[in-house]
Amino acid sequence: MYNQQSYKSYKETSDLIEKINIWKLRDDIEELEVSLNEMTKTVEKIAHISKIKEFYISISLHFEENENVNRSRRKEYNKSVHYYHITDFFNMSEYYLTEDFYSKIRYNYFTANFYSVDEVISCSLDYLVDKIKCDSHDGKSFSLSDSHQSCPFPENIKKKTLDILYYDILYPGELMNIGNRYKNMITNVSMNSKNQTEEDPKISISISKYNNEFRFEYDGGIFKIEITLL
Repeated sequence: MYNQQSYKSYKETSDLIEKINIWKLRDDIEELEVSLNEMTKTVEKIAHISKIKEFYISISLHFEENENVNRSRRKEYNKSVHYYHITDFFNMSEYYLTEDFYSKIRYNYFTANFYSVDEVISCSLDYLVDKIKCDSHDGKSFSLSDSHQSCPFPENIKKKTLDILYYDILYPGELMNIGNRYKNMITNVSMNSKNQTEEDPKISISISKYNNEFRFEYDGGIFKIEITLL
């Protein structure tokens, strides 16, 4: 639970909710859910376990300001570094994000816990080799890709998460207001097949009291997603 004294809802947040195309949002969330379910089935198949009933996934992404500048020397050349604005990668007339934008979003971490009746599988992304590596509680280790096969899940999940945020929740005018305030995104996703699907999903948007955190929450019952910009 969030400390209600630390958070305050501004009028802009309710305005954002009113502007959301709920059907488009649900479609994009469903596409993210499909990618996660495909990953879940792959885990079941490789680990030889029964159907996964529940999962918890946490993702942290950051906006790479300038990948051509050596991080250790950024302070020295701080005045010459170009800090990208989110709208630099947004075609306003066509209303789509450029591929250059997706390529400049990097993973800080990706962790997942999958629960079946008789097993728990814990996975994390080794971003240096772009593989999701998993361990079961009985000591089995495996990867969701091998040396001859790339792992599409990290990139697919990253893209769908960004689409949900920048196509469905925010929009060009709001992106201009946000500017370069937020550099990091934390996404928490959960699935619990014991829950009931909500015909009318619960949606909330909040901005922290000090305007340094933007949070979106979607509760569809079985599938829930929370995205926080920091």
